[in-house]
Amino acid sequence: MDVVDVDRARGVLPRLSGAVLYIYGPCALYRLLNTYFVAVKRLSSDLSDLVEAVKYGLSHAPELLGFSYTVVEGDSDDEVEFLRGLEMSQLGKIIYVKCWKTYI
Repeated sequence: MDVVDVDRARGVLPRLSGAVLYIYGPCALYRLLNTYFVAVKRLSSDLSDLVEAVKYGLSHAPELLGFSYTVVEGDSDDEVEFLRGLEMSQLGKIIYVKCWKTYI
């Protein structure tokens, strides 16, 4: 799992390949992706909202394969720890973009 800031994300996101689940907040950097993606908007910065967004996103996962990457925008160490346990599941490699407080 990688935790990156917005500037680093701007360089990494255009190079991703495969199906991407993008759970976004105020940064909405999913526009930089050059591959197939499912974008799910976060309604708040609460961990419970992230859990619901992950569940919803997984309902749109490519059958049998899951996602190659999951990108999550947020700014919480609790979210990072929660996601760390999910890596290498159907979510694929997880990239956490620290940006929530930057844009509010």
